[in-house]
Amino acid sequence: MKKEIKYNDDTIIIYDDCCVMIGKDWNLTLPDDVFINVMEREIPEDYKIVLLERFMLRHYEDVFKIRIKEYIEDGALTKDKLVDGKYYQGECRNATVARWNANKKADKGRKDIDAMGCFTYMRTKFRDIFPEDINHFEDDNGYDYFVPYKEVVPEDDEVIRE
Repeated sequence: MKKEIKYNDDTIIIYDDCCVMIGKDWNLTLPDDVFINVMEREIPEDYKIVLLERFMLRHYEDVFKIRIKEYIEDGALTKDKLVDGKYYQGECRNATVARWNANKKADKGRKDIDAMGCFTYMRTKFRDIFPEDINHFEDDNGYDYFVPYKEVVPEDDEVIRE
């Protein structure tokens, strides 16, 4: 059995031996015991697919909640602690300093994420330097996100130039 299910910008793929959810820069495998439990049930194949989809979405949400809890335990700042227009040191794939914009939304990612607020940082790609928006880790949308740890004064090359 191979079945693909689109879920927003992500895809759930059910193979004969596992179930995987694939995003733009990540993938997540349903635990083996859950997969085997569903596949061994004497129920129609269509219902197995529905169950696997539901379990995968629940697993995704559980992993997401655990990740947020771990960031906060490590000292990450939640959105309610950020000040509009201030710069923060943190981490994402392309930057370590970004400016918080409380009244702006990042324009990429899953359509079901409708949260206000995003970070902007100066992105260098090949020889181009330009501002790029990125979500706060609490608003993970399947793309990269910024995890802020403390407010900082930006260096000249980190100041947003629009």
